[in-house]
Amino acid sequence: MQHRAATVLVGTGSLASLGAAMGSALGVVRAQPAMPLAFQAGVNTGLFSFCFFATREYAVRPALSVFDPSPSTSRHTHDFVPTSTAGFISGALYSAYFRGLKTAPKAGFTVSLASLVVQSAYNELGVLRIKALSWEEDRRTKLAGLDAQEVVGDFKTQPPTYTRDIASPLPTVGSRETFSERSDRLFGEAWEWTKKKAGRLAPMKKMEEGEYEDHLRKRIREIEDEEGAIRREIKELLDR
Repeated sequence: MQHRAATVLVGTGSLASLGAAMGSALGVVRAQPAMPLAFQAGVNTGLFSFCFFATREYAVRPALSVFDPSPSTSRHTHDFVPTSTAGFISGALYSAYFRGLKTAPKAGFTVSLASLVVQSAYNELGVLRIKALSWEEDRRTKLAGLDAQEVVGDFKTQPPTYTRDIASPLPTVGSRETFSERSDRLFGEAWEWTKKKAGRLAPMKKMEEGEYEDHLRKRIREIEDEEGAIRREIKELLDR
């Protein structure tokens, strides 16, 4: 129940925000006040999306679970039936309420088809994400296997000639650098570059260890030299 409620709230909020953004953009294109159009589009989209998600999660899904207790497990066709059914019901009801019963079947079919297209795109994005994660995991596994083989082979001849320590500034074997290691290295390099540039532009900078003492000694020598020069000038004036 909590998962269904979260799905309804997140879906409604997301589509309402999208509708408000599209309404605002439409107002800018038509040279009309953007805020009223954004508010109206956000409210209308929010009402329809709430009707759609609530119908799918609390009416269609429980009904389908009774008639079809073993739904499709394919990721490509996931939620096709509940989404298209909820789209037809919501579109038909919404159109019947605002425009009459004559337009309800056509509106329901149109919304059902649009919902199916969006659900298909969402499923394919999920498949691509799973494939990307699987590819990265396989790559890490293969690299770990290669490392283990080379460590065993090099142990008999010489120590390993490379390391994959993330803390090192540059990898010694670039072709074996993983995505997370590359991200950490680039972020570290960017941070060091930013600190150097900011240090050059800032009126004050942090002194290294011993630099402050060297600066004081240099200043003391300069003051002693100035004091000696003043004494010599005074002595010359007195001798005259």
